[in-house]
Amino acid sequence: MKKERKWLCGILAAVILGNMTGCGEQISGKTPVNRILAEESYINVILGEGYHQQEVRFDLKNDRAVIPKDVQWGMHSYRNGTEVGISYGESEGCEIYDSDPEVNPELYEESYLDSIRELKLNVSDIRKNNYNIKVVKKKQLEAFEQELALMSGVVIKGEYELTGVNIEFDRRFRPVKKTFRLQALDESQMHEEKKDEKKCIQEFGYNIGKVRFQTSYRDVEKKIQKEWKKILEAERTEALLPYRNQ
Repeated sequence: MKKERKWLCGILAAVILGNMTGCGEQISGKTPVNRILAEESYINVILGEGYHQQEVRFDLKNDRAVIPKDVQWGMHSYRNGTEVGISYGESEGCEIYDSDPEVNPELYEESYLDSIRELKLNVSDIRKNNYNIKVVKKKQLEAFEQELALMSGVVIKGEYELTGVNIEFDRRFRPVKKTFRLQALDESQMHEEKKDEKKCIQEFGYNIGKVRFQTSYRDVEKKIQKEWKKILEAERTEALLPYRNQ
């Protein structure tokens, strides 16, 4: 009985793996990676310690984002189109305001993926390089350098030179990991290179799904909107006090 179960499990695993591999093999080499990314609905980005938050989740079709409650670090926040809500902590209150990619770049998927999109890769490029693209041309690295300067707390200008970026892809030709290669400009900082490279890593997941996204999004949105309503009511009450005392 045990042998039969093992045999059946082996067949099932082979079928699943075959389907996954077959799916990748059927995609034309001329297919742009950007088109494959455009077909995704939900994505989450796991970030190294050099960023201001550990994870961000995106609903790409509805232009929404959330930094969920269960992150190891980072301020809980959400973006719904042009509205951003952010919690500053239990005793610091919260705020809701119009979104701006320059103020809250972490809540825009473009901040993580546009540097890859600008490479204009095709499926054939990924296959030819064994699902690992190495970016070393100075012109191409500019977008990644700007991304790091905007998104992370790791100081690049004056301390490091970005010498390369490695991008790993899955068998469906979607980026799953981005690693930055840094070279210290000061010899005394050379021992910090690997530590800071690790802090800058970005990992991408595509299994977050609608239910998990909606649950984490609603938890954060509801909490912030409730707190913000209390703050506005307190401000209105305070503004009316002088008139009540007349």
